[in-house]
Amino acid sequence: MFNRILKIDIFKKRTNENVVGYTNRCQDGSYVIFLDYDNIEYEWLINEINYLQEMYRLGDFYIFSSSENCFHVVCLDKVPLEYYLKILRSSSVDPNYINVPLYSGRKIWTLRVTDKTSDKRIGKNKKGIIDFKAVVVGLSIFKQSKAHTVFVENHFEGFINMGNNLDELEELILARYPI
Repeated sequence: MFNRILKIDIFKKRTNENVVGYTNRCQDGSYVIFLDYDNIEYEWLINEINYLQEMYRLGDFYIFSSSENCFHVVCLDKVPLEYYLKILRSSSVDPNYINVPLYSGRKIWTLRVTDKTSDKRIGKNKKGIIDFKAVVVGLSIFKQSKAHTVFVENHFEGFINMGNNLDELEELILARYPI
């Protein structure tokens, strides 16, 4: 008797449009925490952030709305890759968000800052761009990324970093990718 396995992968067809995002890898090889949630109730999101803060001793989490019930969540704490992976796997983000950067070989996670229809709209307060929504305050034991803090402060209206334990590194990797 033979066993056969049929595997089907379904992918959304990419368009010719590009979006711009920023990545979470720091100049010194550490990572800030990026989480990308789709179709999650806001109250559940807050509960999960509180859990992650307590479990991993993380600082402030900044919530950005990307569409209805979809959120980008950023913690500016710098952690080693293995610690970041534990945080990701303890969250309820899409498994593809966790695994694709690992299997692509780059080990860089990206969050979009432009809308999905044009890469020419980066900037504060433009329609269709990710909007800053809230901060969930935590008590961090880690240094924070100055480069990421400056980038987010310059691109999201209303965002103010609550921490004061910034490193001195200033380089940030931006990415342009098709949707």
